[in-house]
Amino acid sequence: TKGSLCGKVVVICWKHSEIPYLAHSLGCSTCPDQYPKHSFDQVWQLRYVFGAPKLYKPGNPTSHTHHLRWDLYSNLVNQEFDPLSYSFKAGDYPSTVADGGNNKATTTEDGSASGGRWAGNYPF
Repeated sequence: TKGSLCGKVVVICWKHSEIPYLAHSLGCSTCPDQYPKHSFDQVWQLRYVFGAPKLYKPGNPTSHTHHLRWDLYSNLVNQEFDPLSYSFKAGDYPSTVADGGNNKATTTEDGSASGGRWAGNYPF
């Protein structure tokens, strides 16, 4: 709305099967036509940049047009969300320490009776 979102981050949560339609409606012709059915950690980043084309040179009539325009850049990023990894870091599982020379592991008595402590307490 009149540039009020320029330089800002906008997060949109959507039903994953509809994301390709949304991305294409926003002008992303290079975005995939389907969202992976069993993926819940993929982020589609769309970045709009307003400015002159890079090849424009003032005073050079053979360079591309000097008219300002919007360019769209897109990127697909997997967040690599792994709840088991977070649970281990948060101390939900007992620690296992390798014993150097005996090829045996020692399990400590730490850990918790219930998992998922990271969901509310783990600093991301």
